[in-house]
Amino acid sequence: MFGNSLSLIYHPILIPSKDDASQLAPEPPPIIDLTSMVSTPASESTDSTVQNMQDALHLDVEPGRAPEKDSSDNGQHINSVYTRESRATSPEPLPDDIMARIGAIMQRKELHQTPTTQSTASMIDDYLQMRAIETVRPSLPHRVPAQPSIPQPVKRTPAAYPPYQVPAEKGTVFVSIKLKPSILQLLDQVWESQSLIDVDYSRACPASEGYVEEADITISHETGIIVTNIHHVRQKPQPNSGEKTPLRRRVDAVSTMYEHLLVLVSEENPMGEYVTEASPSDTRAYLEFVKYTEKLNGVTCSLVAGSDGTLAHWILSLMCKHSDESIRLNGQLSGLDTALEIHFRRTGMNIATAKFLAQLVLDDGGLDALLSMSAAEQARQYASLGPKSLFKMRKMVKR
Repeated sequence: MFGNSLSLIYHPILIPSKDDASQLAPEPPPIIDLTSMVSTPASESTDSTVQNMQDALHLDVEPGRAPEKDSSDNGQHINSVYTRESRATSPEPLPDDIMARIGAIMQRKELHQTPTTQSTASMIDDYLQMRAIETVRPSLPHRVPAQPSIPQPVKRTPAAYPPYQVPAEKGTVFVSIKLKPSILQLLDQVWESQSLIDVDYSRACPASEGYVEEADITISHETGIIVTNIHHVRQKPQPNSGEKTPLRRRVDAVSTMYEHLLVLVSEENPMGEYVTEASPSDTRAYLEFVKYTEKLNGVTCSLVAGSDGTLAHWILSLMCKHSDESIRLNGQLSGLDTALEIHFRRTGMNIATAKFLAQLVLDDGGLDALLSMSAAEQARQYASLGPKSLFKMRKMVKR
């Protein structure tokens, strides 16, 4: 229980004689300095502990006899010299009073002993066993492997268009070749090819000579169709330019040529002929465009869902709706571009009215008959042209 380097501070022990034993008070126990005690393993034997204590006390006790008295102390001080050699040859036990003191010192040291790491772990294990506490490793939650999700089919709403019925007799319709081939192909499948007249407006009125805006589809003198998409509607003019977007300039110019100008705005859905939810920016841009066209005379806007197929059906529905007007053009207008027709178009007439007036002028006596008519007679005779075209024709004749 004690280290080999144990250092003790003690007082000399006086052993009284038998005559004076009753008169002398008992001596106080020796004062032991425990500051230098070093803990030793509890597994050391008791014999080695006793031998260490004897070595620390340096008691001069020889075997077979009582301790000698020092003559300088009048026979009352014990010689404190006790060599290791005499200890090694003296295995006899110490007196009872010395053993009692050694036992007290050992008990006090055990109370102040610091347990080693091994003894601490042993004490914790004993405590847990006494309290019946189980140190169970927490089990991880059982994870079921995720099953591969089967993609559910997305419910798509087909894009709708106005129902129409193709008439038995089809009228003449002027179609711009700038329309997408897929749209032109569907129109050819439904409408008779001889009734569809393809027109290249850029060749007839090139930009170098002053390009004239025109509708993409001319159904009659009074009705035209402009085909565009949401991207053109969303375009903004240059900041601080004061100019309008190309689409708005075109609508402004063409709206003066027709009594009814129909503007079809396609969403151009890349997913096909299905309805999609428009973004807030697209909705806001379309509403602003509609608000702008309401200021013009005779302009109607329609938002077309889906893609080119739905857009072609919208065009066919309008052609069928105004077929009575287009029938009046049958046999009257040709697909050839004349110089006089182009001249009339540059004055602001639509292609149907310009062709009609050029044909009227070229006929024998046609121009003279027109000039001899009053305004009321002209309105009755050429009512099919519409008020806007008729006004431009009168203005041209007066020149």
